[in-house]
Amino acid sequence: HITSWGEVEAERANLREAVEWCIKSGDLETGGWLVQKQFQFWHRCGSPTEGRALAEQMLALQGRTDSAARVAAYCTAGFLAFAQADLGPARNYLESGLELARVLDEWMQIHFCLDTLARISMAEGDLPAARRLLDEELAIDRDADDPMATSFTGGLLSYLSGDYATARSQWEEVARLGYPDSPPLQGLGHLALLEGDLAG
Repeated sequence: HITSWGEVEAERANLREAVEWCIKSGDLETGGWLVQKQFQFWHRCGSPTEGRALAEQMLALQGRTDSAARVAAYCTAGFLAFAQADLGPARNYLESGLELARVLDEWMQIHFCLDTLARISMAEGDLPAARRLLDEELAIDRDADDPMATSFTGGLLSYLSGDYATARSQWEEVARLGYPDSPPLQGLGHLALLEGDLAG
């Protein structure tokens, strides 16, 4: 069980070999999940180009078109394309993943696609589109009774509305609940900069 980025780096060659084996053998069902498990490593510590290329090779495989593993590969390719500021392909991958995730009723993948598509809209300055996507994401989070996701998405909506005090409260709650990555802390840091609290 890998618990740190350093451990992922130590196993990087083995993980890449496992993904490449899945590609060569046409095993999308295993490989799609393998690439999604590593997307944050490629984004933060590794190579987004490498991860995106592997995810795209997964998507090129023949096999089930109604597979949750294919959604995972779409999510990975889309997120990493977004991380590279390649917004057009990122949107295409994520919209394809969202469409399939809806068919399969994979709420976590729906959440992921909506969240990243909203960030793409924010990056393009299309705030009304970002709000529409986040409103849908928030409704899904509430239906799933997920307080962490609900507070995280609610914080983004509050931030877009200029209600920084509420955004801070919601993101602090996400951090308290133990969000497994750094976005709520990044959001809190950004709020501190906006408000001139350089020590925050």
